[in-house]
Amino acid sequence: CVLERGNEYLSGMFPSNASDLPKHIHISGSRKPRNQNQQDALFDLHTSPSLNTLVANGLGGGSLINAGVMVEARPSVFDHRWPKELQHHHPENLFSGYYESTKQLLEAKDSHGDNTIERHQHHQKDPLKKHLALKRLATQNTSNSTPLRFSSAPLTIALTEKSNNAGVKLQACNLCGDCATGCNQEAKNSLDTNLLVKAFQQGVEIYTGATVRNIQPITGTANNTAGGWCINVVHTKKYLRKREGSPTKIIAKKVILAAGALGSTEILMRSQSENFAFSDQLGKRFSTNGDMLSAIFNQKKPVNAVSNEDTSLNNRHVGPTITGMIDLRDNKIPVLIEEIAVPSSLHKIFRDITTTLNSVSNLTTADTEIHTKGQPKKDPLAVDNNAMKHTAAYVFMGDDGALGSLQLKKDNGNNGIQVNWPSLSSHSLFDNQINTLQGLLTTSNVGGTLLTNPMWQLTSTPQKNKGPLLTVHPLGGCAMADDASLGVVNHLGQVFNSQNRTTTHEGLIVLDGATIPSALGANPALTIAAVSLRAIQLLIKAWGLTPPSPQKTQNCHLTQRPVYSHTANETSSKNKPSTPTRIEI
Repeated sequence: CVLERGNEYLSGMFPSNASDLPKHIHISGSRKPRNQNQQDALFDLHTSPSLNTLVANGLGGGSLINAGVMVEARPSVFDHRWPKELQHHHPENLFSGYYESTKQLLEAKDSHGDNTIERHQHHQKDPLKKHLALKRLATQNTSNSTPLRFSSAPLTIALTEKSNNAGVKLQACNLCGDCATGCNQEAKNSLDTNLLVKAFQQGVEIYTGATVRNIQPITGTANNTAGGWCINVVHTKKYLRKREGSPTKIIAKKVILAAGALGSTEILMRSQSENFAFSDQLGKRFSTNGDMLSAIFNQKKPVNAVSNEDTSLNNRHVGPTITGMIDLRDNKIPVLIEEIAVPSSLHKIFRDITTTLNSVSNLTTADTEIHTKGQPKKDPLAVDNNAMKHTAAYVFMGDDGALGSLQLKKDNGNNGIQVNWPSLSSHSLFDNQINTLQGLLTTSNVGGTLLTNPMWQLTSTPQKNKGPLLTVHPLGGCAMADDASLGVVNHLGQVFNSQNRTTTHEGLIVLDGATIPSALGANPALTIAAVSLRAIQLLIKAWGLTPPSPQKTQNCHLTQRPVYSHTANETSSKNKPSTPTRIEI
């Protein structure tokens, strides 16, 4: 069976405006947790003094809110930090066919090539402005210049109407820009529409709202786990947990943890005891994947990267969250830059923050304009809707060294995992990323003002004291290695027995971002999936199991998923924007 601590989401259940978003957020961290009655909320924000980590709760996990970008890590990433079986010089590493087969399994690639924005009919006629803006940023301002390592990103978004490999009907993306808060248009080929559907068709039982507290060997000793495992499960919802009382116990011969870097690490930390111990590397080698957010305010040409909830879905023409990449990973300072769309539910927040940051940034430069009597033509502190149409947002990825650690905290009424990495904010990687963008801004001559994540640094000028960063790609905590002295699991995700560095706890596996032992410098979804696919194929052989038959899936009738609310097929009249309230003082 599959246990998911979050809920199942159907089209129409995801937040689509600013007033709807708060009830989908749960916050925990160093201070008193917020929204404790929403522990099954879609967005789970873990805060700490140096890092804020955003992960997803729901059937489908991070695929519900990620951009669906499937990019391989560079071969040089797979160095001594990885188990020897996965290092780049090994003949059966991920580049020996696992990356390719995973990409096709997740439908980011087919017989015609990568699934990129070029396949979208609307983009072919009228290219997305934010896609063109990223391409301009990658172009040096010289004659006959070509974009600097610019390419379109392979996506799991349906860019044409189709049925996926699991027989689920998908609508063509309507370019609304809301991928990062969940797709209400039935266009995202997320795990709940493909691989989990296939698992269900094979007879797998799926339960949502179930939180795993810990796992214990049935025999009660760490040396003899042949009897299987006892999984202690509680309701995620607080009132249901209180009503039920004691946890439900599930007995299983084999357990695969796939709760993410924070979730899987926390479960193992809760499970260990004097008689059932793991490697002392548990919780270590945590990475943010070098995530950094930035923006360029008011470029010369339109960007249209910000979705507006007052504009009908089919008229936004913003696009999927990410469509292109500037790949500078072969540079002396490796950096991957991607443009992002701001979803409609964050439109007003983004608008106010970027306007304020631009005003603050203006204070760091001399005012050389000629001042006249009377009111200025434009209020520098007021939101300029035209400037917002010319503002682009970006995400960077790089190598932060994976020097962070995860700790299980039980103070301040908070009983959960926290990140400990005091020196992260001052890591040179992030200053180098901002400098790289500033360099591109100068050489491309796209115009505008560079803005940084204000939680980290208020302006783009160097600052000594910096605040917390934000990551949406947490990695590590149960790092892969050759033995227990270096990591928590082996190259197949089998959990090491601390009493014998090379043996493992029979039937206990971790397969998710927690096992990645280093930053990837690229969107991690494809690498995590490829590592997991390789491990499962080898474990099936090792366990003497029969691979699942594709016949059941092939014989299934095409599935039209239930719809909770709005879909892309609704007429524009039903999506007619409301009239804004005007207040004059």
